[in-house]
Amino acid sequence: MSDSKTYQFVIKDFTPETMPLSRLVEYYALLNKMFGDIEGVHLVSINKGSHKNLLKIDGRAEDKFFSRVDDVRQGTASKPVLAARDGINVLVSEDNTSADFISDLGEKVIQFKASGVEAAKRIRIRDACDFVGKLYHLSGKDSNKVSIRIDTKEYGSVAGIVGESMARDLRKYTLDFVRLTGRGDWSRVGDGPWQVSNFEVEGFELVKKASFRAAVDDIRNLAIKWEDDPLGFLDRLEEENGTIQ
Repeated sequence: MSDSKTYQFVIKDFTPETMPLSRLVEYYALLNKMFGDIEGVHLVSINKGSHKNLLKIDGRAEDKFFSRVDDVRQGTASKPVLAARDGINVLVSEDNTSADFISDLGEKVIQFKASGVEAAKRIRIRDACDFVGKLYHLSGKDSNKVSIRIDTKEYGSVAGIVGESMARDLRKYTLDFVRLTGRGDWSRVGDGPWQVSNFEVEGFELVKKASFRAAVDDIRNLAIKWEDDPLGFLDRLEEENGTIQ
């Protein structure tokens, strides 16, 4: 396939003038979790009327995109993708509206509505965050709100906010593995995976990636006096107070 296709994500009962930006960002974040891992999907315009967001799908991405759409419709997509779909159902329920994903032929390929998931099934808490991943994005003009993104194994791409001073310290670790700690808003729909937003980074540390053999060698090089018979040593420990008999 070579020609690009266009789709509209339409949020009914809202226009660009009436949709709060913070709410629109929530919709976009969930759309990104549904399709953002597919290269070749672009947001190209926001049209008036109902809040219509025009997306262009490059020809090279069509097969993967169509397959994802089918998986979402049939409920066979991955848990994170279905959780994002359910998240949009929750948003339209809270906003007393509905939304559609419409093809360039006018077909409603995915419909989002309140009946799709019970709003009561959504859990939100603000709690501690601790993520380890590769730092690949750091940018921003506001010195108090510099955007940061790391690629984690457990949660995929995690976005956060850091202050200017910490951002300067982190800059030299771009493409290195770091641990970020702080607080964020955790949310979950039904039995789906936990997702984090509004992550405010309070601290970080560089994580040294090493092979298992290298880690064993590091332990061996420590100045530790090892027992000749470690099992016998453990047998001689008195369980009551841990002293040697």
